[in-house]
Amino acid sequence: MSCDSSATGGAEGVFQQIHQSVLKPMLDQYSTWDCHPVEQPLSCNVYLHNYNLLYKLFTERNTSNDVYQEAIYRQTKEVIKAFYYKLESDLPSPNIDQNIMELLCCKWEEMKSIIKVEKNFVSRTGQKHMDSEIKKYFVKTVYKSLSLPVRNSVRFTIKNYRGGRHDSFSPCVAQCIQIISECEKIKPTSPTPFEHDLILDAKRYYDSVRLSLSSIHQILSSLDSTFALEAEISTTFGVSSITEDLQNTALEGILSRYLSSIFPDDLETFYRLFVYVKRVNGGIENFSEHLQREIVKYGRKLFDRYLETFQNTQRKKQTLWEYIKTLAHSMYCLYEVCFGSTFLLFKTIQKRLDAFPAFFQALYSAIASISDLSFAADYSVPAGIAEYLDHAIRVENTSGSTFSAQLTELIFLYSNISNKDEFMHRYDVLLSRRLLCSRTTNREIERNIVARIRTSTGVMSASSMDSLLNDMENTMSGDFTHKVKQLCGELPFDFYLNVLTRPIWPQLPESCFEEHDESIQFPPSMQRIIDSFNSIPKDSERSYHWSFVRGFITAEIALSSRTIEVQMLPVQFAVISQFQADERISAGQLLERTGMSEKLLLQTLDSLTNSVFNILKKVGGEAETMRMSDEFQFNEEFAPTLYTARASEHVPTEKIKYTESYKAAIHRIVKKRKTVLIAKLKEDVMKEMEPWNMDETDFDKAMNSLFENDFIQRCSDDNNSVELA
Repeated sequence: MSCDSSATGGAEGVFQQIHQSVLKPMLDQYSTWDCHPVEQPLSCNVYLHNYNLLYKLFTERNTSNDVYQEAIYRQTKEVIKAFYYKLESDLPSPNIDQNIMELLCCKWEEMKSIIKVEKNFVSRTGQKHMDSEIKKYFVKTVYKSLSLPVRNSVRFTIKNYRGGRHDSFSPCVAQCIQIISECEKIKPTSPTPFEHDLILDAKRYYDSVRLSLSSIHQILSSLDSTFALEAEISTTFGVSSITEDLQNTALEGILSRYLSSIFPDDLETFYRLFVYVKRVNGGIENFSEHLQREIVKYGRKLFDRYLETFQNTQRKKQTLWEYIKTLAHSMYCLYEVCFGSTFLLFKTIQKRLDAFPAFFQALYSAIASISDLSFAADYSVPAGIAEYLDHAIRVENTSGSTFSAQLTELIFLYSNISNKDEFMHRYDVLLSRRLLCSRTTNREIERNIVARIRTSTGVMSASSMDSLLNDMENTMSGDFTHKVKQLCGELPFDFYLNVLTRPIWPQLPESCFEEHDESIQFPPSMQRIIDSFNSIPKDSERSYHWSFVRGFITAEIALSSRTIEVQMLPVQFAVISQFQADERISAGQLLERTGMSEKLLLQTLDSLTNSVFNILKKVGGEAETMRMSDEFQFNEEFAPTLYTARASEHVPTEKIKYTESYKAAIHRIVKKRKTVLIAKLKEDVMKEMEPWNMDETDFDKAMNSLFENDFIQRCSDDNNSVELA
């Protein structure tokens, strides 16, 4: 494009006329920070005269036409740019007397007037409209100077409106919000969108406002008015795009504060509540998250309260049980209030709202999170549930209805814990003990518990428990026992045999002795049972092995003028049955009579002398050691109340010590690992034997006994490790 001075000069002259008669009067009027109504700055005659000038200039057919257009466009742009930067430099500081929002709106209208004039003059040159350029100048100068105070004023006005103070409302607020939105698109002055600030203001308001709400109906009424208010704010201030966000924020604030009162117990109010959370974008998830957060918060407070008690008491197991009972009761009550009216309620609301999956998941996730908390490494919720169930079945004398309600709560808690394997392993061990060693086990109760576990968590979770019960049911049917009784003939006592399937029965602390009891001898009358058992032809589908460490024998023992009924393991009876009145028998003689291995005999004698179950006593020798030369006899001072408590499976005032079991656990671990550090051995054994009242003193005594009787020995190259002797 060519450019000659005469053409440019002609355009310059035309521009000067336009500038003097059109632009300058208008810009002069807008050059102050006073706010005046935007009026038509020029008369129609002035406009018409300037139109004619432009028309005459641009209709001349010559090569300088493009130069005219470019020159006028460029000069107009520079004049407007200079105007805005001059306006910015003249901004009063630090305060502006006028209403800051009205001032912004006034300057915005003035800018629109400038754009209108630009379109009527410069656009006739054929050049691109400069409205976007003018807006950039406005944003970089006027808006930049007023942005922060205007935003704060708008937020303050909406806050007052939300709080009921409509007297501070200015009609220009909605226009200010539109101006802010347009200017932020051109050049953002804040790291967050203005709409985000408005939502944050709503959150702060509803997090801090105090409402007097004490019932579900009051809460629903409050939600009605709150949703209407936020819709009104959105319409009044021109922020309809965030209506749902504001309502959701209000819902969130109310739910977080009044969640403890929000759970209704009838279908109508329950449905109304979910209508609210359903209509809000993300409402179901939002409500579910609040539910989960509040439940975890409650559970944490409950845990902390019991943790303080746990740390300051010697009754740690009982404290764990009390915590589990309270946790199970509170969580089940919450579940019942939310979901427990009728099955029809589930189906109706789930069909109409499709809300339950997220809601259920929130409840279950919260319970799982709480149940993962442990007072100590050996005091976890999963194992504690199993142990308390065992305690409740054996010891607590509660009514059927009370026990059933408590069982429902405990099974509900179990069904929501994350570590179900720990519960199942512990429960299997305790169930096997009840089935084998209790004369009073009610198998209907056991079946009922297992059925509830199966219903809550599936068939696989109860498969091992079912197998244990099935084994015992087969025993009670009497087929195998009847066959052995026919072979034995008449005996002066009654008996039945437990036919146990080896793979499904859990390992007990004394299970390691099962491989050592092949040659044990009973008194002749009882030996006939074993001989008859061994004479049964081997079944191709199943081979049988006699165990002296599972099950129990109940015998009457005469001590002076007293006759005491005592329940014990078969291996213990094999030793006890060798004694008559005040007869003294050495360990060596017992070894010959019973046919036991030396290790098993010494373990059994230790269990009959050094534990609370001290029906025998050692005559002479060191109390803490067991040697083959030691002599034993009946303990005339044996306290039947202690064992009666044990036989009836009630907790006595003094803890029962299972010394032989402690030693068996140590021996089994050393045998399995070949070589083991004493510190690690102590940790593992005490964790395993804690339910059997083992403490550090018991461990030290058991270790010393095993050392002295050559069951284990210290490693030659490491005095801190042990191995089998």
